[in-house]
Amino acid sequence: MPAPIKSARSFTLRARPVRARAYVAGLGYYELRINGHKVGDRVLDPAWTTYDKRVLYTVYDITDRLRPGDNAVGVMLGEGWFQIARPAHADSR
Repeated sequence: MPAPIKSARSFTLRARPVRARAYVAGLGYYELRINGHKVGDRVLDPAWTTYDKRVLYTVYDITDRLRPGDNAVGVMLGEGWFQIARPAHADSR
């Protein structure tokens, strides 16, 4: 199994935000981190779906995780169900 992909970005805020949300969608599993701390309590998110028809997303309230000054957001991406071989008849609909 391949290693997960990790990506991170830094940004600066002048003040604490009034409200902040993160919308995360993926074709495999992910783990979102803000300032080094995992966001949410879910594991192996998102749930399985037929990715050619529907992609699920999760919304997180990240207001309390952001602070004035330097911040960082990171995500670790895995292949999840997207890379599992599908039966030949699955594409014959």
